[in-house]
Amino acid sequence: MRSNPHTNGIMEDAQARLAELPSELLEVLEEMLEQPLDDLEGLIEKVVSYRVEVGEMFGVNAEFADEELAAMLAARTVELLERVATDYDEEGHRLAQAAANYLVSSDDVDDDLSSPIGFDDDKEIFNSVVEALGHDDLAIL
Repeated sequence: MRSNPHTNGIMEDAQARLAELPSELLEVLEEMLEQPLDDLEGLIEKVVSYRVEVGEMFGVNAEFADEELAAMLAARTVELLERVATDYDEEGHRLAQAAANYLVSSDDVDDDLSSPIGFDDDKEIFNSVVEALGHDDLAIL
């Protein structure tokens, strides 16, 4: 992982875990880590709204997408954001925000709704972030 002023304070093992991501995912994550910090409550609302929006699309435009994984990602992303809000530190906020923004992004590596593996890249980002932050219990297997 290249040096990033927003992640320099993260423990070396966290940097190593994020560096294990495929290069195309790492590149997108690094761009998201550079974004200004958003309000955590606003991020939670964004994830919940995305889940509702995506839920309405299942069976209509997303017959092959993994609805169960989408629901689990949204729920656990909200839980991660709530944990960060409770035990706040800027690095945790930045990483959790990147995971949330990746989930709700229509411009991620795999289009979420177009295939059965559309949410797999979101899961990989999410798992890397929760493991980097020491919230392994939120990881999605």
